Amino acid sequence: MFRLILLSLTLLAGTLPSFAGGGGASIVAELNGWTLTLNGSDGSSAYISKPEGDKELIARIAFRQFADYLLVAERLPRTTKNQKSPFKIVEEDHPSRGIYLAPECARPLFELMLLNHRTALSSADAARVEAELNKNPPIDRTLLPNANFVFKVAPIP
Repeated sequence: MFRLILLSLTLLAGTLPSFAGGGGASIVAELNGWTLTLNGSDGSSAYISKPEGDKELIARIAFRQFADYLLVAERLPRTTKNQKSPFKIVEEDHPSRGIYLAPECARPLFELMLLNHRTALSSADAARVEAELNKNPPIDRTLLPNANFVFKVAPIP
């Protein structure tokens, strides 16, 4: 009985870090010129970025549910023969090889995530990032139901 309990606790302890911290994987999504990165290797963080000339616009997303999105993304259909796609899962142990997700299934998941977290953004250059996000949003404009549905970026002190 004691061995069974010890084995159960050992197995549970081995699986908890992968769920709590995202398991050392990242999800990268290319959306209308923006790159959305959900990173689980450092706990759970997310940011969106876009090159602008010789600089890069970057906004962090207040984000704690990386493991939830990773669990859903891992179950999405993959591209045939792992053809490149704008949506991929990158494992920390194998960063050069990604698991490419079928765009028609992955895009709605990440567009919904951005819509849900569109006011949870922060940046050192908040005004420029917010202006660009609203001028050239990472999601299709038809998904924005009205003019009040805008991206808000708070300044980082």
